[in-house]
Amino acid sequence: MERRGVVGGAKREKAWVRWPALLWLCLYNLLWYLLWPWVERFIGMRRRVVCGAGYVAARLGKCLPFANLPPEAGVWIHALSVGEALSAIPMVGLLRPICNNLRCPLIFSVATESAYTLLRGKDLPVDALFVLPLDTPWIMRSYVLALKPRLFVLVEGDLWPNLLYHLRAHGTPCVLVNARMSSRAHRCYTLLARLGWNLFAPFDAVFPASLELESLYAPLVPTDRRMCVGNMKWDAVREKLSPWTARVALWDELGLSPSVPTWVAGSVHRGEEDMVLEAHRSLVRELPEALLILAPRRVHEDSHLFEEKIRRAGMTVSRRSSKDGPTPGGVYLLDTYGELMNFYGLAGAAFVGGSLIPFGGHNVLEPAVYGIPVCWGPYIANFRDLADMLVSSGRCRQISGCSDLALFLRTHLRQRKSPRMTTDDPLIPQDSPTERVVAFLNGFIRQGRACGR
Repeated sequence: MERRGVVGGAKREKAWVRWPALLWLCLYNLLWYLLWPWVERFIGMRRRVVCGAGYVAARLGKCLPFANLPPEAGVWIHALSVGEALSAIPMVGLLRPICNNLRCPLIFSVATESAYTLLRGKDLPVDALFVLPLDTPWIMRSYVLALKPRLFVLVEGDLWPNLLYHLRAHGTPCVLVNARMSSRAHRCYTLLARLGWNLFAPFDAVFPASLELESLYAPLVPTDRRMCVGNMKWDAVREKLSPWTARVALWDELGLSPSVPTWVAGSVHRGEEDMVLEAHRSLVRELPEALLILAPRRVHEDSHLFEEKIRRAGMTVSRRSSKDGPTPGGVYLLDTYGELMNFYGLAGAAFVGGSLIPFGGHNVLEPAVYGIPVCWGPYIANFRDLADMLVSSGRCRQISGCSDLALFLRTHLRQRKSPRMTTDDPLIPQDSPTERVVAFLNGFIRQGRACGR
């Protein structure tokens, strides 16, 4: 794939404005106009229960949070939620000096409150961080006209037709990095493309996260706009890796001995907690001191429900947010954001949630990078390529349900060795996929048409 800045952009725009695509876009926008009063009311009422009014206003497009940006056209990065945002952090660090040299702003948007809260606490080196509103034609037009970006970078997915349409109408090159899609999404995108609406047509370049995923993009993205350089999550995992000294400090803070058989159930969704708790109950019968660190995927929504279920099961529970110490044989509820990676470093084994229900799983690399045994359920479509690679290592596998999870834990926690001081692992690639992506983006940034704001 050659670097093209805005070269070839005319072809992208022509492909995007063909009449079948415009017809589908008009039908899509008609739904927005018809349903908007109900959408606005529903989001305003439901979201206030779990988040602040500021987030509601941002999602409804009632504020432009970047009025103080420099006038130069900048680089806009968008990530859907926490996982995608964390994957993009190493890329942000590499793009920052490039943008400084060109004196152009670097801005970052997310779609969820959890991602926004997490990134605000990380002091991300960007000129603006904001919540992207809903994909209505009038809101997206106002945002693109206000930002006038010279480059738009989408991380992993979250395709919004109006956003992409107005970016292309503005002449902004669009790049999809670490691209992922499930088999179900692939079927939907392929059907839309056959009906004349290829949602990937606006992209000047697409970087699939693996060779397996590249085959899914083949019918949708031409070869000259598609290139696989590896999964950027490796770099994100390396950056989040907790060093040995930090793990020792965390053990001391918790008053926990490294010899306590500990396992982590990370990113657990509602509907999985009963199976996880039953597996822990079975484990405690053989290892009375075994400790479960349970991390809900949706902290605000599910923490109280999980706590209630733990107490109902007759287990001792303590919460991270209350600064309580864990009790061996009990459950430690990790009800805070951004700490799961650190707690994986304390574990002798781990289970990755979102995989015992039809969700698609979460990042299996995060616990695996510590060299511990990792398992997941049968619904791992979002990370199937990474899961298959870890299975080949011999220490990780897929489990079928509660009893299989309990067997996995008994097998590995009884055999647990001393915690590893180093995390060198032959599975981790030595080169940096993010560096290769940023080298390509640098060409777009320097060649792209700088549009005055």
